[in-house]
Amino acid sequence: MATSKNKNVKAAPKKKAAPKKKAKTAPKAPAPAKVVPAHTGAPVPGAVAPPFALPGDDGALHRLADHLGTPVIVYFYPRDDTPGCTTEACDFRDNIARAAGKGAVVLGVSKDSTDSHARFRQKYSFNFPLLSDTEKEMLEAYG
Repeated sequence: MATSKNKNVKAAPKKKAAPKKKAKTAPKAPAPAKVVPAHTGAPVPGAVAPPFALPGDDGALHRLADHLGTPVIVYFYPRDDTPGCTTEACDFRDNIARAAGKGAVVLGVSKDSTDSHARFRQKYSFNFPLLSDTEKEMLEAYG
């Protein structure tokens, strides 16, 4: 018997090969944690604060020892009369009653001179002293 070929019949499309599977690899180890020194030079909460004796824009020498038994809020800032430093100092000025209500005193510290501090304090009517640490001893002691 003779077979007839049907020319209208299309050949089945070729199947695409399945994508090759990647070889299994061990999961990546997490990146090593950043090593943080145990002591950065900054006081630890609850520890005794490093002593200081610095001149203030008010002409007085300010010592931590002068405030024994009194909470002391010491804030550090880079430079007098710059936008961020002014905002921060004005915030302390505007909220001094909250600190005083808890018996605390506020002291601002930067490496600027007492003359620069005096101009800065007068310009913005700060109601707390600004201490000058031109030798950066307190800045380093407090980290």
